[in-house]
Amino acid sequence: MRSRPALFVLSALAVVALSGAARADCLPVPLAREIQESDLVFVGTVTRVSGGAATFSVSDVYKGTTGQYVSVTLDPRGLTIGADAVGTRYVVLLRMTRVGLRVSRCGNTQSGPGIEAVVQELRRAGYRTRPPERPQPPG
Repeated sequence: MRSRPALFVLSALAVVALSGAARADCLPVPLAREIQESDLVFVGTVTRVSGGAATFSVSDVYKGTTGQYVSVTLDPRGLTIGADAVGTRYVVLLRMTRVGLRVSRCGNTQSGPGIEAVVQELRRAGYRTRPPERPQPPG
């Protein structure tokens, strides 16, 4: 039986540090390296933005384990997701740190047409999509 960290089972709380403005002052992370170093990679749609957090409905998991919803705490210096982002699809790459899951400030988390390039690289690296885990009833 394989062990799964509790953070990944039902939902993940991540501190995001990425934005267009922040990206201007850092070197981009090579996609292949970021995929290798990420603990959780998924494609999901923003369902809610509230109180400094964005909630994603996860459609495809490529790396790691998570439930159907992931709540991402937004860092003011990072990824800017406003209420108008509800319904927007993202590919999200998260790495476990001492303070929880984080998105690289200069990384490849993105929405729009760039999603497909990340997904293609994931497939080239041998990752296949699978659905998020369903919560298990208490045993």
